[in-house]
Amino acid sequence: MERVRVWIQIFFFLTLILVLMGGFYVEFILKNTPCALCYLQRLAMMLIALSLILNLRVPSYKNIAAILVFSIFGICCSIRHVSLKFCGGDTLYPLIWNYSLPVWAFLVFYMSIIATCVLLALDLDRKAGELSIQVAKIGSLVIFMMSLVGVVSSLTNRGFRF
Repeated sequence: MERVRVWIQIFFFLTLILVLMGGFYVEFILKNTPCALCYLQRLAMMLIALSLILNLRVPSYKNIAAILVFSIFGICCSIRHVSLKFCGGDTLYPLIWNYSLPVWAFLVFYMSIIATCVLLALDLDRKAGELSIQVAKIGSLVIFMMSLVGVVSSLTNRGFRF
């Protein structure tokens, strides 16, 4: 059961990192400047990933609750983002498989809530194994780097204006 819990969290973490890297690709390579709601969604994804790393290191229901809270915050931001864009009649580019980035963010947060429910169903009373600790060390380095890129991105695009 321990290995299943660890692999679910690793897959969850990698999915979040890939989505964040996709957002940075759209921003830096495709030259699309993100709006404030995009930054809030990125922040929620980074906080979910950080909570996953903490849960790998020290499994507890508090970490799972933090994942759930940040997922709900992110889904609220993405619903607001989608409603503003679609009700305003804006065309959102780039489209990835016919879905805009706010719709993809909504799907990521929705799946985060589902994955959190699966993690709650698993046994959390065990201590972290060696695999969990190693993955947590690597994951915290990745989260630090992604956070650094996010801070540089927001400061270069918006400065201190939000």
